[in-house]
Amino acid sequence: MSDTKPFKSEYYRDRFDLESDIMNCWSIVEDIKELNRCMLDRRKMTEDEISNYLLGLETIYQVKFERLFETFEKLVQQNAFHDREDTYD
Repeated sequence: MSDTKPFKSEYYRDRFDLESDIMNCWSIVEDIKELNRCMLDRRKMTEDEISNYLLGLETIYQVKFERLFETFEKLVQQNAFHDREDTYD
């Protein structure tokens, strides 16, 4: 068992971390555009090359979306979405 502690950011996340994680996930749009450009403009890609590219994207974005959801869960645990000025009766 490892004695290493998680980074401080693993203990506390804020809305800026959430925003950053959301923006990281949005980069999939640019990655798909790049694949499309590569397939249409630059050269003919084999089915294996396309498959490998897509499998890589799947892996990367699985990690990014998991990180995003972990940040969201941490903020819910920290009651970060509660506006203290609002009252709900």
